[in-house]
Amino acid sequence: MNVAKVILGSVQTLGCNLECDYCYLKQNEHINAKDRKALRYPLETVLKACSKERLGGNAFIEIIGDGETLLPDNIENLICGLIEQGHYVKVITNGTLTRRFHEILERLKITGVERRLSFLLSLHYCELKRKNMLDVFAENVSYLKKNGISFYVGVTFAPSYFAYVDEIMDYCSKKLEVKPSVSIAREHGNGNQKLMTGTKSEDEYWETGRKFQSLFFERSRQRYYERDVSGQFCYAGRWAFGLDFTTGMYSQCGGDGVCYNFFEHLEEPILLKPMGFSCKQPYCIADYRRKYHLVPENDFSLESSDSLWAREDTGILGIDLALTNQERIEGKEAEQEHVANLKYELLRKRLEFIKIDFSKGDYAGVVDKMQDILAMDLEPRDPNVVGAIVQYGYALLKIGEQQKALDLECCYRELKYNGDYCFLMGNIYLENELAEKAAAAFEEAAQSRSALEEGVTTYLPNYNLGVIYECQGNRQAAEKYYTKCGCYKPAQERLQALNEAFKDGEKVW
Repeated sequence: MNVAKVILGSVQTLGCNLECDYCYLKQNEHINAKDRKALRYPLETVLKACSKERLGGNAFIEIIGDGETLLPDNIENLICGLIEQGHYVKVITNGTLTRRFHEILERLKITGVERRLSFLLSLHYCELKRKNMLDVFAENVSYLKKNGISFYVGVTFAPSYFAYVDEIMDYCSKKLEVKPSVSIAREHGNGNQKLMTGTKSEDEYWETGRKFQSLFFERSRQRYYERDVSGQFCYAGRWAFGLDFTTGMYSQCGGDGVCYNFFEHLEEPILLKPMGFSCKQPYCIADYRRKYHLVPENDFSLESSDSLWAREDTGILGIDLALTNQERIEGKEAEQEHVANLKYELLRKRLEFIKIDFSKGDYAGVVDKMQDILAMDLEPRDPNVVGAIVQYGYALLKIGEQQKALDLECCYRELKYNGDYCFLMGNIYLENELAEKAAAAFEEAAQSRSALEEGVTTYLPNYNLGVIYECQGNRQAAEKYYTKCGCYKPAQERLQALNEAFKDGEKVW
């Protein structure tokens, strides 16, 4: 199987149809949202960003939701679109949404590419039992088998399962005809590293979990205590990387390391930075280093598991990325990448000091520190860079340097995709009495799909547009933009004032 990249993809679902006690959504008292859209960017943009031409070949793409992956309305188009481009896709799901399985498979069968699809079916046994959905799960497993689709069944071994090990094994054996692949449960808020053992000790937890006879569980135990991953050059970030399909944010490994927007600046060369020696995790939590051979000096072998119902050519068993990228792993390249990563870390620390100065109100300090940084060759896709530039602009306004702040117009071509920057420019134009330019910038902010701060692409630019049009005497346009602000209190107050003035026949302009 010739795969050039592995994408560890995620989508924002804002909820789940189950309520498992060990889920991080449940632990944080999450309330499900009604509107579930997996993508903020047009599907065409997402597919172009993930094209074989841009990635340098086929990719194996994992997709997991922050709730149930298959809930969002447009998830089918994302999964099928990626597969129809030639990629392999593994979907992590709770296995209960029958309609989604049928929709996806029936579409892929039209072009005969359904074998590029695979699943990790998370068996949330106690919750399915409570909701009387165990037969639904088993029927969906049978449907996948009937269509020759690779999958394996996963169980998160939480304290609530301690008394159900034999029952779960019996269900898997008789109803599913597979053994479960068991993973450990972690407490949310502890770096996803502390075991969730309930009232049992760690030794009791491991001993009870061994009853599943799961090879994956045994490897998880070994990894949990073998925590040193330093001293080896890791190609996470270049060969395998994280990608939030909802926001477009790229990360080197599971949200760590260098981040930038993968769906912007598609005309620019792809930016894939390896972690190198800079991994700060105590151990490779998801075992990506071994599973995808991201450390070439280590041995590699395909993952074997008695829980698998799979074809080897789907990539579900693991992919040797060191083999497919063999010509790119000369020692000199690793050394060069290490130097580049060190330079980036130094820049990131300098940008962090700017953030601290801004939070303290030391705006003159922000301006002073940014002078040298702006002369550097900066990456406009990096949110750390964008955030520093935006804070620099506001710092200039705070110290009365409105005219100097206009110099940030030079960044418009590179940064106009970002809502924070467009909103900043709108404010800079207002401070310089350039109302027409300000309105255009606020419109761009409201249309942006990429932002660092809440509100800069929604109620804030719309409120400012309302103020601009109200000051110009355009009551109809002002009401339009104030209404777009929803429950934002200042906008509601302006709407009320406009309505009262209109009733009284007053001229409020």
